[in-house]
Amino acid sequence: MVNGFLRLLYPPKCAFCGKIVENERFAVCDDCLAALPFNLRACSVCGTPLDTVYGDLLCLSCRKKRRRFKKVYVPLIYKEIVRDGIIGMKFRGKKGRSVTFAAFIFLKLKEENAPRPDLITYVPMHFIRLGQRGYNQAYLMAKALGEMMNVPVVKTLRKIKHTSPQSKLNGRARQENLEGAIKPHQAENFSGKTVLLIDDVTTTGTSLNVCAKELKAAGAKEIYAATVAATPFTH
Repeated sequence: MVNGFLRLLYPPKCAFCGKIVENERFAVCDDCLAALPFNLRACSVCGTPLDTVYGDLLCLSCRKKRRRFKKVYVPLIYKEIVRDGIIGMKFRGKKGRSVTFAAFIFLKLKEENAPRPDLITYVPMHFIRLGQRGYNQAYLMAKALGEMMNVPVVKTLRKIKHTSPQSKLNGRARQENLEGAIKPHQAENFSGKTVLLIDDVTTTGTSLNVCAKELKAAGAKEIYAATVAATPFTH
């Protein structure tokens, strides 16, 4: 009765347009589902959407850079309604969307037969920004995904420097911005484990790569990553 009453007061809404829907865990209306830009042709390592297909499905960055993660799973392209939906989750308090976005990641992992991780973790947020926003959207998505997969969610990393937002930087500046900013947290909890690292959006893969580097250095066996969306190829 209580759940039914709460659904009347706060009915589930589409994660992209806000229209009332029936399914709470996969809250997407039919119109938005039909309009979603799915990431169908992507780099086989970082998940970046590709306009031009290279012979081995590697973007130019993954041809040049050493990636500390094995693969990034990305179901959607960061544009149009996907961009608006994620911005709503990050900056407008639409925390409930994290469950739907985690469901997209879950389906992508199933579709690509991804290895089952020993634990799920997330890109950390500095306590100043966490205090300003009130929540870490990457943690919320990781928590929802952990429930779907029945895999424990573990805090493995901490951010010790308050850095500029990565979205405002390009190229080398993204790497320099994060140098020394992220460190392991209680390495004994993930040593020798296969880890799935969660974030909301990947652009150049720098944040994921820095996090994966720290996890590997602290003893993690293999690092896979997943984000709900990736920006079109720009790097």
